[in-house]
Amino acid sequence: IFFNATFLEQTFHAATADQAVSHHRLRLGATITFFGVFAWFVAIYTRYPKPHRIAIAAAVVFGALFIVNAVSSLPLGFAETTVSAVRLPWGESVNRVHGPLVSWAPLAFLPAYVVILWAGWRCVVEFRRGERGSAGALVVFLVILLAAVVYRQIAAEEDIAIIPVVDFAFIALVAIMSTRLALMLRDRAETTEATIALLRAEMEKRRDAETRLQRMAYYDFLTELPNRAMLAERLQQELALNRERNEHGALLLLDLDHFKTINDALGHNVGDALLQQIAIRLRQEIGGRDLAVRMGGDEFAVLLTGLPRHPEQAEARARQCGERLTTSLTAPFRIGERELHVGLSIGLSVFRGEETDEVDIVRRSDLALFRAKMAGRNLIHMFTSQLQADVDERLQIERGLRDALEKNEFSLHFQPQVDGAGRMIGVEALLRWHHGDREDLLPSRFVPIAEETGLIHSVGDWVLNEVCVRLNAWREAKVPTPPRLSVNVSAWQIARVGFAQQVLAALQRHRTDPKHLILEITESAVLADPDVAVTNMTELAKSGIEFSVDDFGSGFASLAYLRKLPLQYLKIDRQFIQDVLKENRKQLAQSIIAIGRTFGLRVIAEGVETEAQRQALAKMGCDGFQGYLICPPLPESGFIEWAMTPK
Repeated sequence: IFFNATFLEQTFHAATADQAVSHHRLRLGATITFFGVFAWFVAIYTRYPKPHRIAIAAAVVFGALFIVNAVSSLPLGFAETTVSAVRLPWGESVNRVHGPLVSWAPLAFLPAYVVILWAGWRCVVEFRRGERGSAGALVVFLVILLAAVVYRQIAAEEDIAIIPVVDFAFIALVAIMSTRLALMLRDRAETTEATIALLRAEMEKRRDAETRLQRMAYYDFLTELPNRAMLAERLQQELALNRERNEHGALLLLDLDHFKTINDALGHNVGDALLQQIAIRLRQEIGGRDLAVRMGGDEFAVLLTGLPRHPEQAEARARQCGERLTTSLTAPFRIGERELHVGLSIGLSVFRGEETDEVDIVRRSDLALFRAKMAGRNLIHMFTSQLQADVDERLQIERGLRDALEKNEFSLHFQPQVDGAGRMIGVEALLRWHHGDREDLLPSRFVPIAEETGLIHSVGDWVLNEVCVRLNAWREAKVPTPPRLSVNVSAWQIARVGFAQQVLAALQRHRTDPKHLILEITESAVLADPDVAVTNMTELAKSGIEFSVDDFGSGFASLAYLRKLPLQYLKIDRQFIQDVLKENRKQLAQSIIAIGRTFGLRVIAEGVETEAQRQALAKMGCDGFQGYLICPPLPESGFIEWAMTPK
């Protein structure tokens, strides 16, 4: 369009006729080039599937016309040319190139008409797609261009003196496309602004979502207290600050005693409301950089910061905080019309910056909390190095128990029981553990751990089988065997389904007479699962096995159980034997002996260490005696030697 306008101006103002004709030829070449490029533009503008084909076809057709126009003696379509002046309305005079046309001149106009018609068809396609704006703008130009081309052809054939308006039609394309582009830019700007606003709204939503996610990640949804993840981060920060400031910190783990009972009895709604009120009181009791945390369930934590440099002062401050929390949280809670009370156990650990592991700090407080709960609950227990040593020893025992049977580290010691005349009436088999290079461990050290880990069943099986083997061996060696051999049975064993069948199977396997066996149980053994325990004892009693209640008086069993269970023996706990010579305490031993006689049980006193104790018990009517006065627990060889020695 630029070159066409330039050549038109040069044609109008040429100094000579030859210059006007030459410039007119160049203008026709520019017009021919425009139509070729215009066909390619329309193909792209209307998204024709294969625009390169249109570009090639237009290049071939209009390229041929361009060559003809360039090499012919006269401009394209003229038989001869004449240059005459035309006076414009405003008085300016310009050159006009005209003349008769050759007979094939209409063929030169035909490609332009084809391009215009094809462009119109593409506009229809664009309109059907819904692109009415872009199609309408192009249609306006096509109408103007078609009118200009028709008008020019008529003027050329009739030799009418007109200004070549087809050249100005090109300017219409620029105007229309510029207007269309401006409208598109405006629409794009509005769309961009709307998109930006949408993105901003989306960013705000995402920011809010991230804030909610962060709160969910670091805060408890029920109490709105920080959670375990937040505590871990704060512990890391406090450890770094403590190293810089040479200060102490403390972590208190709080566990609500018997909260599950409230939850189960009154429902989770009441339990949740109680937890929310506890959170409110915790916030009221802490301040500064201190942090109250819900660890999960009914367990909370309080992180104390900025404690004094001196360890004793830091521990005192931490304990004071624990006592203050205990006073606050054990005060009555009002939930609806109910007044609820909870107990509180606290595990406390004081730390400095040298402890670089926040997990270890939580573990220490957890150990202290466990000790507080084991000591009776509603207590504050502080972590100490001795507590750590006890835990390490417990872990070592637990690991060793798993391999003790395979390594054959267990053995049995035997302690005889005698009557008033000194005759052996029984023997108690006592378990010992040769744990590595250490001294033998007594059952009181490892049996509770075996019960907690479930290993007590394997250990109990070993003891039962070993007792059967020893009884058979003594009978074959003609060792003066006791009438019965006592074996201690854990509460976990007697309350286990199938325990009776297991014992009877072992006796049958070793061909041991059940009448040679006494199973000793504690008072609390029946309380774990009374129905199963009574069933097992009744079935074993039918086979001839007898039962003895060990350490009677130290537990919490009712006398109703003594009448309900198939018992034959009752053993007085050693703590009552130690007090038997005290006038104000011997009534306890007398009462136990009287209870045994009432229920038809033989009473044996264990832990007899002096002759005076034995004489006092004999006067009370005690049937048998066991203790260091008679004989200490002996390995098998020592017991055989004792049994074969005349008394």
